[in-house]
Formats: sequence, C-alpha cells, structure tokens
Amino acid sequence: MTTFLPFVKMWDRIEITRSDSDVAFFHELMYMGELMTKIVTLGLVAGIADDRDRHRYRELHRLARADGLGDWVEVINDTLTGTAAQTLYKSTHESQRDLTMRVGKGTWQFDSVTLLEKCLKEVDVAFDDQTAKVDGRKWFARFVLLRNKTRGHGAPPSGVLATIGPWLEESIRLVEKNSQLTRRPWAYLRRSLSGKYRVTKWNDNGAEFDPLKTTVGRQKSLSDGVYVFFDDFTKVELLESDIDALDFFVPNGGFNDRKFEMISYLTGNKLEGDASLYLAPTTPLPQSETQGAGILELQGKSFGNLPPVMKGYIHRQVLESTLKDMLLDDRHPVITLIGRGGIGKTSLALSVLHDVANNGRFSAILWFSARDIDLLPQGPKLVAPQVLSTPDIANELVRLLDPKDTIEKEFKPINYLAEELGNGSLGAQLYVFDNFETVRNPIELFSWIDTYIRLPNKILITTRFRDFKADYPVEVSGMTEQESEALIDLASSELEIKHLLTRAYRHELYDESDGHPYVIKILLGEVAKAGRLVKVERIVAVNEDILNAMFERTYNGLSPAAKLIFLILSNWRSAVPQIAVEAVLITPSHDRMDIGSAIDELRRSSFIDVVRSQSDKQSFLTTPLAASVFGKKKLAVSPMKGTVEMDTQLLQAFGAAQQSEIKQGIAPRVEKLFRYIANQTSSGKATIAEYLPMLQFIAGKYPPAWLLLASLYEESGTPNDLECAIDALRHYLETPHSTEESQLVWKRLASLCRRRLDVSGELNALVELCRVPGVPFEKLSDAANRVNAIFSREESEIDPELKQYVCRPLVELMEARISEGDANDYSRVAWLCMRLHEESRAKNLIKLGLSLDPYNTHLRNLASKLQLDI
Repeated sequence: MTTFLPFVKMWDRIEITRSDSDVAFFHELMYMGELMTKIVTLGLVAGIADDRDRHRYRELHRLARADGLGDWVEVINDTLTGTAAQTLYKSTHESQRDLTMRVGKGTWQFDSVTLLEKCLKEVDVAFDDQTAKVDGRKWFARFVLLRNKTRGHGAPPSGVLATIGPWLEESIRLVEKNSQLTRRPWAYLRRSLSGKYRVTKWNDNGAEFDPLKTTVGRQKSLSDGVYVFFDDFTKVELLESDIDALDFFVPNGGFNDRKFEMISYLTGNKLEGDASLYLAPTTPLPQSETQGAGILELQGKSFGNLPPVMKGYIHRQVLESTLKDMLLDDRHPVITLIGRGGIGKTSLALSVLHDVANNGRFSAILWFSARDIDLLPQGPKLVAPQVLSTPDIANELVRLLDPKDTIEKEFKPINYLAEELGNGSLGAQLYVFDNFETVRNPIELFSWIDTYIRLPNKILITTRFRDFKADYPVEVSGMTEQESEALIDLASSELEIKHLLTRAYRHELYDESDGHPYVIKILLGEVAKAGRLVKVERIVAVNEDILNAMFERTYNGLSPAAKLIFLILSNWRSAVPQIAVEAVLITPSHDRMDIGSAIDELRRSSFIDVVRSQSDKQSFLTTPLAASVFGKKKLAVSPMKGTVEMDTQLLQAFGAAQQSEIKQGIAPRVEKLFRYIANQTSSGKATIAEYLPMLQFIAGKYPPAWLLLASLYEESGTPNDLECAIDALRHYLETPHSTEESQLVWKRLASLCRRRLDVSGELNALVELCRVPGVPFEKLSDAANRVNAIFSREESEIDPELKQYVCRPLVELMEARISEGDANDYSRVAWLCMRLHEESRAKNLIKLGLSLDPYNTHLRNLASKLQLDI
C-alpha cells in the first residue's frame, strides 16, 4: 500500500486519467516515473554527509543544471557507487544496498526491470540483454531510455501505448512499493513564531519528527523545507513543497546565473529556483590561511602543527592572560573561546598557544581546523575545512602521530582518538578545534570528545555559538580602546591613510565598531577606497559631575510623559523603534498621553537621538551613553520604577539592536515581538486577544505586521482564527505595497480560503492575483489551472455570476499574453472559455495550441470533447 504522500497524490491524478484514454494514461505514468526518479535521487543526495570535498554540493550543483533525466541517473550512480558513496550516512546504507545489490528473478528489482524491458521491446528500442542478475538502479536507466523513446523524442502509436501501459504501471508500482528510501521518515517542517515546528509527515514512519512539535523543537534550528531522517534531520535540497503538501516541485533545467526552473508533475505548475545557491565552483577550494601544518614539528618545547601567529596581530593582554592561565592549570579539561565572527578568537588562540608551547606544559599541541570561510581584508572567501566530523579528526590524528598499530587489521582510528584523548602517547596533549560551529554536528561531537578527554590532556575550542555545557567559556568581545588604537595605527600605516585620521575620528571609529577588529579593518579599508574620512557618530560618557551639569535642570523641566519614556529608554540602552515605544504605551495599563510630542520634547532636549532607517523610513530612538548613565541614576530613586521595569520587559520583546543595525529597518524587531507573543500564546501564558490592541496599532503603522498577525492566527489553526488570519491579510492588501508583495499575499489568501473551504474567497483571491500588474505568466496559468480544478469539482454549486466574474478576466488576461505560454497554457484558457460557453473561442485556442505541440494530451482530449477534427 502506497503511503508516500507525493506518490499517493500522483496516483490519484493517474486514476483520473485512466478512463480518459490509453495515451493520456501512459503519459501520466511517465510523469510518475520521472517524479519518482527525481525524488529518489534527491533523497539519496540528502544522505550524503557534509565532508571536506563537498560531495553533496557537487551533486546538487549538477542537478540544478540538469536539462535531461539522464543526468539524474548519473547522479544516482555516483551517489551509490562513486566517490560520494563513501560519505553516505550510515542509515543510508540500507537504501544503498537496496539499489546496488545484484539479485535474480523473483525479486522486485529483477521483475521491475524485466517489465520495463518488455515495454522497450514493444516500442522497438535496442538495449543490452538483461543478465541473470540485476541491481535496482538499473531500473532508472531503463526508464530514461523508455522515456526518451516515447514521451521525450518519439511518438509511438496509441495502440502500442495501450499495450505497454499496464506493464509500465506494474513496474513503477514494484519500485515504489519496495523502495527503502521512501519508507524512511519524511516530512515537511515549518518553524512557527513560537519556535516549535509544524510537521506534515509524508508517510507513516515519522515518529522521529514528533518532538519538534513540542518545546524540544526550540532547541533545533531547521529552516523550512522537506526533511528525511537519516542519522539526523537532513534537509532534502532542490525539493520544494508546503506545509499543506498541496504540491511538490523538482528541478527541470533552464539554469542561468539567476534562476532555474522547478516543475510540479502533479499540477504542471512551475517555480523559480534560486541559482545563487549553486554558483560556487565544484573544484577543490584552497585551504584556510589558519589550517594546521601538515606534520608535527618542534614548536618551542612542544611538538605541534600550529599555524603561525597571524600577521599584524595585536596583543590583547587580559584575554591572553586569562586563556593562558586556563590552559596551564590542572583544572578545566575543556575551554571554549566564544565570540562573534571576526572578533579575533583564532588570532588570540594562536598567539597564546605559541606562548604555551614555549612553556613545555604539553608534549604536543594538535590543531584541527573546521574553518570554511576566511575573513580577509578584501572580504570573506570560501576555503576547504580540514576536518568536519569525528572520523575526520581521528584520521588526521593518525596521520600526524603515525602510530605503529595502523598496520594491524583491528586498528580503528576512532578508537585510537578516544585512547589518545584519555591517555596521550606523547604525554600531556592539547587538542585545538578551530571554528567548531562548522563541524557536522557540534553538540554531538562535543559530547563525544568530552566523554573521553582526561587531564592532563586538554581541549581548546573556538566557536561563534555555544550550545553545549561542561566547558569553561572565555568570551571574546571587542578590543579595548588601547588595543583598537594599536590596530588602527598598524592598519592605517599599511593602507597609507594614517595622515587622514584625526584623533576624534579614531575615537569614534572605536565606538562605532565596538572594538571589533575585523570591522575596524573593513572601515579603514573603506576610508582608503574613498580617500577621505567616513563620518562616525557616537557620544562619549563623562563623569558624574558633568552628567549632572548637562542634564539635571533640563530633566526637571520635562513633562511626565517625556520623563517616563526617557527612563524606559535609559533602563534598556538599545536602538528602539519609535513604533515599539508607542505600542507599549497604548496598552490599557497606561493613561492616554501624547507620545509623539513627548518624544519630540526629548529629542529637542538632546536626551535622545531619532534616527530614520533608510530601508523603511521608520524612526529609531537611541539614548547616548552619557544620557543613559544619567537616566539610570534617576531611575534608581524614581517612583515610576515599577512601571518602567514592566514596560521595559515588554519593550525587550522587540529584541536588542545596535545603532549599526538601524539600517535593517523595523522588520527584525517586529518579527522578534511576534515570536515572543507566539511563545506566550502557545505555552498558554497569554492569548492573542491580550496583545491585539498593540499588534493592531503596530500593523496600522507598519503594514507588514498584518502578515505576521495572520501567521500568528494561522498557527492557532481553529476555524475562527483562520478567519482572523484571512481578515489580517485583507487589511494588508488595503495598504500600499509592491506588486511582488501583492502576488505573494493574494496567493497566500487563496491558500487560506482553500483551507477554510471558502470557494468564493479563493476564487476572488486568484482573480485579484492575476490582476496584479506584472504578474508572471506562469502564475496566471497556475491560477487558471486551479480555477478549472474548482469548477470541475463544484461547478453545479457555483453561482453563474461568480463564474463570469472569475473566468472572464482570466480569459482576457491570458489571451493578451498567450504568446508567452505553451500548449498546456492554451488548454487551460480553452477550458475557461468552455465554462463561459464560448466553444468557438475554445476551438480556436485548441488549434493554436496544437500547432505548438501536436501531441499535447490536454489539448487532444479537449479536441475530442468538442468533436474538433485535428
């Protein structure tokens, strides 16, 4: 019994055409075979684990560009038996054996291939005779041969297709029924605003996905998409669907530097794939500038493979002292350097490690790099990681230490690594894992090495993220001002711009960058490019006496509303959207106040700065450091302290932002708020109604918030909440927005109406989608296809006036642009004309469509229905 959802829906479509004609039935079976070939290929490729040679990316790179089904079969072969096969997940091996093991008569592999060869003989196609045993992957090669000689480049008589149709169906069902790959857990995942996941299972074996629906899901960070469970949740790239499993899209050629085509064999609809994801070369990447040396050599008093200290490194005395002490003590077996990308973790580690090597505390210092991007002055560059997994690390350790036991049959690198972590053969050993966040499974790898490490051996990790415990974290933040000055001196001298830098500019440069060394280098690089100073604005805090002199008198003259807002902003020093402050203060717990006037009062008094984002023109409020320090002093003794604390807590739901992030606009802050509210409502701590006045206020000022409100309601899923979601989308459509957004929202509205079984609403949304200026012709055609589907099912129940309202504009819009379409598009317009009882118009369209594709199944079926002589 078929349970794999894409195949179930495809068989439903096939059953509809079974009674139409033998030709139509055969072609639908071919579509099924093509879909099955592509999904099996993509599932196998998803089973390739991340590795240094990027085997999975190479296969995806090829599939995105594939213009023929033969390329897909070659990827199947390479994945199963080529170099990529060595990197398959362990749990993929069952599917691998299923398709590579040679078996004889009576097995599904042999019988399914035999049936295909029977079809090939009937259409007079030559092929190598089958041997006594075959493997399962041969079915795909035989199917491509049949496809190319029938639907692809041939036109066998209908009698022949009628004969081979049942054989082809039996062959496909054998493969589908017995496929180990599609029996694995498959599901579509979409992460909700609360952090949990909505899960649409594609078969009956999806128990592994159930925890994602609970709070456990918040611990995972999985992008929306199709997943198959191998050793872990693995995204199936190049396979698109949706949470309602309404359609399934796979690549269909047409690759250029911007896009490629994705097609649905279920509906005939098309999507554009993002080609930018597959533009990187597949050739080997250069190694990182911080990759370890190829051999162990004496470095100071220790053997090691450390890269050299980074050129131009500026010493960071406090951090270096802290890290060195941690490395040399007899505690803390695992130490983690954590900090933002480019903050200097690797440079700091290398400087300290070379110093530690001179101490002689460790007999060997072993460096393993997982770095996949080098942050260079000219920008980020892709590099090849040295290690990505526990086996990679074990093999590299064996290569470096070259133990004698490697010649023994029982020797296993993984076991050797475990033994060395516990009791180093060279004495005390320090293992360094650089860029730990890019290894295949950081949490799992950390747990493994933490299990086996024993003092006096130690581990040092550098990472941007720390999702594990049981280590000693050392946070690497921005440089001190003195350290930044030293870096500015060095970098500006190399760039020959030192003469341009004023003392004031140096200071502002430090404040603006927050002492981030890579940012400082990039900013200085921009100065070198411009040949002049780039304006950087920040206010420096001064001592308390000056604070009082600057602000005390003015503060006393502020209105109560202005004081309240000032204390809130001082209590949480962040770049805060003005709309967020207004939304918090319109809640029922506050009296009415003129918030806009109070903010303007603070601006004029220099207590706050108002900065407009260039991306969306929204205003952000920032409190200069000096004013903020003064405000916190006042808050400590203010009678409004309790109110301020509660308001601050709600304001923090928008998320913190630096002034440099203002350019991103208000969108990230509003999205953060909705995630917070989603968490509150999903956990039962609050209801949407409690926040509704605030959310509606925000949406009134920032229309995209209507879309987030719709998502919030949609996640609840009750009929009433779905109606509220629809209402929110309609509110958004009442506001000015881009044509691209109009297309997306009308399509989303149609989908929600479909879920609500609101036929009229769905039809109206589809018509409005088609009326959007510049709508791609493919979307016009998809809408027509959906409208035809609705009418074919419920035509007798639909009001004739509604039918005219829907079909008439669709016909006019599609006919005006029919030159952009193919034969299928002509068939869809013709059907609409028939629903308008305009048979002559439909006949003309059928003739024009058949002139493009004389063998188009849909047009020929229509012609037969209208008794049109073709």
